[in-house]
Amino acid sequence: LLANAQMHLGLIDKEEGDHGSARRQFEKAEALRRTLLKKSKHNALVQRDLGKGLINTAGLNVERIKRESEQLKADERAALLGDSEQDINEAIALFERLTREESDNPAHQLHLAICWRTLADLKTREGQAAELKWYAKAVHHLEELALSNPHMLDYQRVLAGAYMNLAQAEFRNRRTEVAVDRFHQARRAYQLLLRAEEIDENLFQLALCERSIGELEASRQRFQVAQIYLTQAHDRLDELVEKFPDHDDYAKHRGACGRALAQVLARQNDSDDG
Repeated sequence: LLANAQMHLGLIDKEEGDHGSARRQFEKAEALRRTLLKKSKHNALVQRDLGKGLINTAGLNVERIKRESEQLKADERAALLGDSEQDINEAIALFERLTREESDNPAHQLHLAICWRTLADLKTREGQAAELKWYAKAVHHLEELALSNPHMLDYQRVLAGAYMNLAQAEFRNRRTEVAVDRFHQARRAYQLLLRAEEIDENLFQLALCERSIGELEASRQRFQVAQIYLTQAHDRLDELVEKFPDHDDYAKHRGACGRALAQVLARQNDSDDG
């Protein structure tokens, strides 16, 4: 119970932006769980909680690398990546074992897929093309899981995010046509989620999918298609900015989307004039 309380406090600290305190709480929870496993090494609940904690710690490191990319020294970055990959590999081993031992528990399969997705995030930070392999593996696993549990919105949400990750990875690897298809998969997934749950995060992610599709279609000179998707994205972002005027992220993406839309309209006019 104490370990769970510390993990919960760590998640609250993370949500509030206090990553240092979150790390300390995660480390305390991990130490307690390892102590418990020494006394009862086959305790599935403690193994599960340790695995979830390792995922949280690795995710915190990924966020720090993104947030402090320019400030981190090369050796600090390498150490964070190494520690995170070690944590995720341990979590993968735990959830693979739990999946074998409790095959009727889909939560273990979900956490295993999240491990693969987090490992792909780390490969991205390391600059390795292996990210595609791990995102694709996570997507394949999550598709089966989501299909088997259509009413579990958590599974659908993680799958939608994995589609988005894979689309971005395809784009980074200059596979534009495949990236467009993946963004459409993510868009369809977020549309379904928005119908099931009319929450702002689903609307925001849907707008990001549409903005990405629009910008990629513009890069392929398909300006009419690009206009449609960029307009949809801009309208959704406009709705979010009106609702949350102090939310910097919404305003930033609306501005970028508006500029992309203006460029597409200008290119269309040039094409019409020609």
